[in-house]
Amino acid sequence: MKSFRTVFSFTLRDAMRKKFFIISTIFGLVLILVLCALPMILDKTDDSTDTPGMGGDPGTPTEVSKTGTIYFLTKGDFPNGVAAMEQAFPTDEIIPIMENELEQSIEMAATSDKTAVIVLNMENGLPMVTAHIKSFFDDSVASYAAKAIQRQWTTDLLAAEGVSEEVALQVANDVPYVVNLVGKMDLSGYIIGILILCIMFFAIYYYGYGVAMSVATEKTSRVMETLLVAARPRELFWGKCLAMGVLGLAQLSLFLGFGALCYHFLVPEDFLIMGMPLSLSAFTFTSAVLVLAYFLLGYLLYVVLNAASGAMVSRAEDVNSAMMPVMMISMVAFYVAYGGALSGSGALSRIALWIPFASPFLMPFRLLNEQVPWSDIAISISTLVVGIAILSVLSLRLYSISVLHYGTRLKLRDIKKKS
Repeated sequence: MKSFRTVFSFTLRDAMRKKFFIISTIFGLVLILVLCALPMILDKTDDSTDTPGMGGDPGTPTEVSKTGTIYFLTKGDFPNGVAAMEQAFPTDEIIPIMENELEQSIEMAATSDKTAVIVLNMENGLPMVTAHIKSFFDDSVASYAAKAIQRQWTTDLLAAEGVSEEVALQVANDVPYVVNLVGKMDLSGYIIGILILCIMFFAIYYYGYGVAMSVATEKTSRVMETLLVAARPRELFWGKCLAMGVLGLAQLSLFLGFGALCYHFLVPEDFLIMGMPLSLSAFTFTSAVLVLAYFLLGYLLYVVLNAASGAMVSRAEDVNSAMMPVMMISMVAFYVAYGGALSGSGALSRIALWIPFASPFLMPFRLLNEQVPWSDIAISISTLVVGIAILSVLSLRLYSISVLHYGTRLKLRDIKKKS
């Protein structure tokens, strides 16, 4: 036990002193600070009115400064087209043009993000809107213009049939709607779930790589021979694996704690993402504990394979090639879990539940976005524990055989001979 503590503390201190760990920690904290401060900065610098510029929702501001230009061409009889455009785009200057000015106007729109050309073509009495814009990011211009023309066209038709203007306006208006989410998934939970999925993948890769590189480096410097005199291979194996796990957990805890503080003090309470409030309601105590459990179990599953991979090489330069099979497994598992997350409760999600390599990526997302049955949680954790137990025995055996092997990289037939 003393040897295990020695290996554990040595590996932990050595990893904490590495420049990459220090730089990645600082970079992560700065990134969290910037992301949390960004909504507040944007909120303070946003001095626009409730009706945005080109492509914004229609509104009725009392005084609006013009921020863009829309050239409007009417082909056919539609006398109220300019008025409809002015109502749809109150922050833009609407300039009627003739057909011989169309080409020049399109050339101007091609060079400016604040300029667009809208052509209304009345074919057989039916309106058709064409928008010429510089970037596909401004494609909402056509949608808003079409809605405004549709509203005005409907009003004019009803008025021509003797319907009062008040009734015509009521008929032409869009029907308002409200969406109430009765399930657990919302935009915040979805974004956080995908973010955790990605963090899990990179954490498993980074800390697994650290274990493999540590083993390979010690073999290169012949330190392993000295360590094996004082400690058994099992103590070396678990000392390194658990030390990197504690380091990873500490770093992630630092990020989460710092992120929670930044979120509390920097993110405005009324901050919206795509019109929806940012909420952490999915992070209950139970879900947080289970997400942490899946992180630890997923880490153990992959790190035992990475430790064995590091022991199979004699040079640190060969670590990447030795880790390639493990990386391929993790990448396939990641995309299976990502596909399962996108498919909801589909077949892929059910399959990933039984795969110990994929469930650590998928289940945290499901916990934040679904009412996951306890049977699914029990199945995934059970398969993970069984998978860890089997792979630990195999990896420890492989580690014991290859840890003192020098020269060419061990192959499967060489391992079979030594076992």
